[in-house]
Amino acid sequence: MRERLLEPQAQGDILQYVSTFHDRLSAAWKVAAQNLTGAKERMKGQYDRKAVQRSFVPGDKVLVLTPVGRERFGTRFSGPYMVVRKVGACNYVISTPERRQKTRLCHINLLKLYVERDTANPVGCIVVVPSDREREEGFLAPEPVGARLDNSRACEQLQEQLKHLLKAQAQDVMALVAAHPSLFRNRPGLTSLVEHDVDTGGVMPMKQHPYRLPPFKKEKVREEVEYMLEIGAIEPGSGEWSSPVVLIPKSDGDKLPSVQMEFNLAAI
Repeated sequence: MRERLLEPQAQGDILQYVSTFHDRLSAAWKVAAQNLTGAKERMKGQYDRKAVQRSFVPGDKVLVLTPVGRERFGTRFSGPYMVVRKVGACNYVISTPERRQKTRLCHINLLKLYVERDTANPVGCIVVVPSDREREEGFLAPEPVGARLDNSRACEQLQEQLKHLLKAQAQDVMALVAAHPSLFRNRPGLTSLVEHDVDTGGVMPMKQHPYRLPPFKKEKVREEVEYMLEIGAIEPGSGEWSSPVVLIPKSDGDKLPSVQMEFNLAAI
């Protein structure tokens, strides 16, 4: 090793060195180009896994992605426009008659197929069936009963209501209705057979804050309270015990006021 390092270097051929270095660079460039091609193909396959091949033919209607006014990054689809012809693999010429430039060259990524809706022809309704009535064991369920009774109309059409009964049975029912008219009024009455008091003893009244109601609910609560006062179902009171009134939705779409009473065990 010592003799080789101390040995004077011989003068080599410069042209031979340049030629050899050039060949090495060419070989390295070919290897790099092959690796780059393979990397591009793998990357393209990865990004194109969910890609869909799209194409248009002359006469198709498309929407064009265009910028929005002065907004820098705002875009929207405008159109529809007619495809005139295809230019190259990815470009299309579309017709824009309302613009200053009558035709426009657009890339396929800026286009979206416009699908026209089928015109709906009106169809006449033959039979109307209420959707809120269900069949139970072969019979139609009764109509939902609202907060207000309509017994007067039922009494006027009593024979129509009793068509499903035998003649003798229908006569018995009509005789009972005629004998007790006070039981079939539109306004419900009060029974005189049973009444009770809620004895709270010496328990302090429970303090409950009133609920705030929207104006349209306040009007409904006011109407129902006046109706119950009129028929005698409730009466004004001045006691310390009070409970909030809430509106409960019913099956017929109406709202029925209800008293939300809460008692503790000591009060009961």
